[in-house]
Amino acid sequence: MSVRARAALKATLVTAAWALLMFVPFVSVICLIVFMLPLWALKNLGVPGLGHELHGFFVPSTLGWALIAVAVWLLFFSLFHWRLNRARASDVAKAS
Repeated sequence: MSVRARAALKATLVTAAWALLMFVPFVSVICLIVFMLPLWALKNLGVPGLGHELHGFFVPSTLGWALIAVAVWLLFFSLFHWRLNRARASDVAKAS
C-alpha cells in the first residue's frame, strides 16, 4: 500500500473517531468553539450557507459541518502523510 493510501486510510479512521467523539458533550463544545470562529469569519466574508448566528454563537449548518469534517480530514491526512514519509526516509537512510 502506498504512503498516500495509508495516510488517507488513517485520516479517514481518525476523522470517523472524531465524529463519534462529537457526541460527548464537553468534547463537542470544545471542537465547536475551535471551528466556530473560522466558519463565522467565512460567513462574514460572504460565503453563504455555512450556518447562522444564535445568541452570540455560530451554529453550523450541514454545509458547515461538512466543511469542518473536510478540514479535520485534511489536517490528519497531512500529519500522517508527513510522518509516513519521514519514517520511510529514515528506513531508506538506515538501509544505505
